[in-house]
Amino acid sequence: MQPTYLPWLGYFNLMASVEHFVFLDNVQFAKRSWQQRNRVIVNDRLLWLTVPVLSHGRSEQLIDQVEVTNDTNWRSKHQKTIAEACRGAPSGKLVMDLISEVLAKDENHLCEINISLITAIADLLQLKCKTVRASHLGCPGGRSDRLLAICRKLGATEYFSPSGSREYLEADGVFANAHFPVAYQQFSPPAYRTAEPIAAGENPSIIDAIAWIGPEETRNIVYGKAL
Repeated sequence: MQPTYLPWLGYFNLMASVEHFVFLDNVQFAKRSWQQRNRVIVNDRLLWLTVPVLSHGRSEQLIDQVEVTNDTNWRSKHQKTIAEACRGAPSGKLVMDLISEVLAKDENHLCEINISLITAIADLLQLKCKTVRASHLGCPGGRSDRLLAICRKLGATEYFSPSGSREYLEADGVFANAHFPVAYQQFSPPAYRTAEPIAAGENPSIIDAIAWIGPEETRNIVYGKAL
């Protein structure tokens, strides 16, 4: 999976379902995608948190090359918005401490910030998968060829894929031709608290769940256990 900014519950369900989780950090960056933004709930409304990045003249940059711009104090603004989202939440301080620790670091690469946040949350939830970056594996090729090469490099016996990738994986036929098993994620989070966006089926960042129901219950959700 591409390293995204403060991902939703399903991202961590994917991590909870595998032995090796690969950050796909050496593919092209898509501006205004989940790679640089996500949503939190404030006063029953979804609000975007967007990390500003340097993009002029860099249309072909890979995810691990993207730098944030500090023309605006976006870190402080995000922390204030998250503080509003966590106001009154039982584990709100825990979330704020985690976010503040990562954002306080003098890091200007979006990929590093995202991976630091994701791994900090995964550690909090005690997820057991090992993480590795695709850029460290030396597996070139087209989209499906690269994924198959990564699986083989790690000695995998099955590829566990987000359901949204099924169409192109089956169209490419690379895994089928190699007789390499592929399983697809099936995950639908429960309505873990009363909030209009959640009732409407919207999926905010996982930090909402951690703040309101705590790490243990959030861990149960990402492992597919009923509340």
